[in-house]
Amino acid sequence: MAEEAQQELTEHEAAIYDRQLRVWGVETQKRLSAARVLIAGLGGLAAEVAKNVVLAGVGSVTLCDDTPLADRPPSNFLIHAADAATGRTVAEACVATLQEMNPFVTVSALEGPPSAALAPEALAACDLLLLCGQPAGGVAAADAACRAAGKAFYAGDCRGVYGWAFADLAEHTFVQETKVEQEDGSSKTVCEERSERFASWQDAVGASLQGVSIKRLSKLYLLLRAAARYEQQHGRFPAAADAHALRDAWAAEAAAAGVPADALPGEQLDAYSAAPGDMPAINAVVGGVLANELIKALGGKGEPINNFFLFSLAEGSGMVERMAARLSGVVSIVFHIYPDRRAAESARTELGGSHSSGGTMGKMPIRLKEVVYTLSPFEQSVMNGLWKDLPHKAAHHMHNLRDAVIFCVAPVVGIGYYCADYKEKEKQHHRY
Repeated sequence: MAEEAQQELTEHEAAIYDRQLRVWGVETQKRLSAARVLIAGLGGLAAEVAKNVVLAGVGSVTLCDDTPLADRPPSNFLIHAADAATGRTVAEACVATLQEMNPFVTVSALEGPPSAALAPEALAACDLLLLCGQPAGGVAAADAACRAAGKAFYAGDCRGVYGWAFADLAEHTFVQETKVEQEDGSSKTVCEERSERFASWQDAVGASLQGVSIKRLSKLYLLLRAAARYEQQHGRFPAAADAHALRDAWAAEAAAAGVPADALPGEQLDAYSAAPGDMPAINAVVGGVLANELIKALGGKGEPINNFFLFSLAEGSGMVERMAARLSGVVSIVFHIYPDRRAAESARTELGGSHSSGGTMGKMPIRLKEVVYTLSPFEQSVMNGLWKDLPHKAAHHMHNLRDAVIFCVAPVVGIGYYCADYKEKEKQHHRY
């Protein structure tokens, strides 16, 4: 992908991507235009991410989900109701919609269920795999396959008022920009190349919780571990009838972490297992963050999340209070591997937790704007440019309208003056 990234953008691409070029630059856009993304499992969350990365100008996007349209996920807004009788699959219907959104991106469908994305030939044809809405066992298998193939891996799911995203980039090098204030009051941007090492899904979900500060733990993370424990025992995701079994799995995880069993009320556990599916608002929040992370990983600019993004309307406050206030998410560094002991000690001091194999655990809040459920982080950055560009756009349009003003407005004004002058002369003429 590095060699292909040197290709120049065409005039049409530069015009289409004008605003985002001002956000992350030409070189990042070149890398995006050469990147190949494979998305498996096309629920509402995957639809949000696919829409964002296609509009961002990723080179090619391949979709994998052979679910018949008659059984389509209700939250997938890329599928039109009129397509239900066409006999196509969910992936094929989404391809048509996404291709219409951005003709400069190659969008295609891969035959087979989401597990078909793990085939060696499918992984060889992509740079990054995103797996959505799959059980913990499927996420573990996909992560292992991507690590073996040397591909970046992301996973995510939304259920009820909960949503999460996971990243495993193995070892990732990126450019971090920092603004430094100068003595004269101005600021300059300093670019620094950094590297991060990521933990696998198995290490992140199975990390030891001994010695970790309870305040640093996310209850949603423990809920994910409880659901994974249930899946391992029963071979499927918990349903409404499995509420008691999920409570037992939660109690086991909470006891291992030293967290009170009532830290997450039983009603919320029951609601998690009984949730009929995902919610569009939660999909938009997690999908916007997840798409932004994919763009950072493919473009090599900006520090990616390492390794969980956890979002919940039920954790910490009720739904009404959280929606009325500013929405917030949590980045959990569940099993963060550091390249040297000094960095590990520094992170251990900051986060207040440690792992016997040199990892640390902690969580950090992320403030999300109130409009985040309708606009992705990239779209929010672009919207700010509308006001900044307003004077330039006004001057540009005035310049283009100069001839129109001269040849259209001037005659009208001249005729008006002539008529006024003629009328005044007539008045003077009949005065005597």
